[in-house]
Amino acid sequence: MLKPERAIPLYGLIPTTLLLLVPLVIALVRVRSTPGRFVIGAVWLRLVMDAYAPYTTPKIAAGLSINAVVSILVVVVGLFMVGVRYLRLVWMVPIYALVAIIALSAFVNRVPMEMVEQVTKFAYLVLIILGTMRGAQDITPPRMAGALMVAYLPPLFFLVTSIALGITKQGESDGSVSYVGGYTHESVFSIALAGGLIAIALATTVRGWIRVAMTVAIIVGIGLANYRTTAVAMLPLILWLALVAPLRTLSPRSRPLAVTAGGLAALLAIMSVNVDLGARVQSVVDFASNPTDFMRPVSTFTRQERSTNSGRAYVWAQYAEAYAESSPVAKTIGHGPDSWELVFSVYAQNTILSYLFEFGALGAIAVCILWLTMMLPLLSVPRSVRMPLIAMHGGFLILNLSTMPLWQIEGVLMYGVICGLTLAYAYQQQAVRRLPRPLRGEPDRSAALAS
Repeated sequence: MLKPERAIPLYGLIPTTLLLLVPLVIALVRVRSTPGRFVIGAVWLRLVMDAYAPYTTPKIAAGLSINAVVSILVVVVGLFMVGVRYLRLVWMVPIYALVAIIALSAFVNRVPMEMVEQVTKFAYLVLIILGTMRGAQDITPPRMAGALMVAYLPPLFFLVTSIALGITKQGESDGSVSYVGGYTHESVFSIALAGGLIAIALATTVRGWIRVAMTVAIIVGIGLANYRTTAVAMLPLILWLALVAPLRTLSPRSRPLAVTAGGLAALLAIMSVNVDLGARVQSVVDFASNPTDFMRPVSTFTRQERSTNSGRAYVWAQYAEAYAESSPVAKTIGHGPDSWELVFSVYAQNTILSYLFEFGALGAIAVCILWLTMMLPLLSVPRSVRMPLIAMHGGFLILNLSTMPLWQIEGVLMYGVICGLTLAYAYQQQAVRRLPRPLRGEPDRSAALAS
């Protein structure tokens, strides 16, 4: 549970929530898409409930918290609003395969109830992907992204409230001060903010000054959260927003000034994060290029190595060593959902290593196949959005190498939006290619459809 000294009191939460309801209602009225409305409402609701953690996380009945009960209800409502028949979409097969492996691991290890949370999260992922895709098909991807900007306003509003009330959180590893808007952890808060960048990057129908203002606010928010992993993961997308996106809406004469201003803004944003990003980048590169280096005995780590980069390398080595010492069955199917809580004091801070321990080699392979499958549509999306979409998928992979976004509903929502918009653009481009070429004097319908 969130400690009282870093939780926003009700006299701050309630007025902020009422204020957030105004843009939400406007967005829901304007969005002429039932699946799109579901996604906007689901994202907004979760990000608001995060700020009410002292009241929504304690278990109230049957071992379930308010968050858990609401999550299950959201999934049920989503099935009706998104449409059950869309669950057969071939792109969802890797998710179903991963859920099947999780269920098998739970039953083999005799902890069937432990899989409920994991299944709920992946049900969220499926519905957010399909809801975002269908919403984007109904009202176009840029308009869907613009509506999602409203859904990602809560962390920014709660951040302002926490700053106004002087509510901070002390870093768990280095004691530094962070502003997390009353959320439970810097990771949760920064990933919630990063989801807003995903929407902004593709919301080309929203006025430029609004996108710029929200982008700056999110970058400052990530800096105040003091969570280096998210700052590194979002860096490619931030650079694209600062250096490339403005060029598409400006005249050739104004572009040099825009590039200079954008570059300086990006540099200041990076400098505003008062941490050594180079060390964090290097830790991710080291793991991706030489993962076996982290499988050396835990006893060989020096005191300094155990604290470098929040002790990630040391934590990774613990999980790798535990996996290496597991039985053949455990190496294949894992020790079961949430089994790490019985062995380690902290989570793996790396999705692949976590899945290896909990769901075995089958689980780790399955999640990698999921990521690769969701990147395949990038080959079919329009060139105008390919670069930011690649930055989004790449940033999410970086997050998975240094933390565990799929362990958090906020990360699941973020990935669902990324994949949903990617699929929408891919299907849109395929529709454009199927249109016959216009005869001389006829309007070009493909240009209209692609816009």
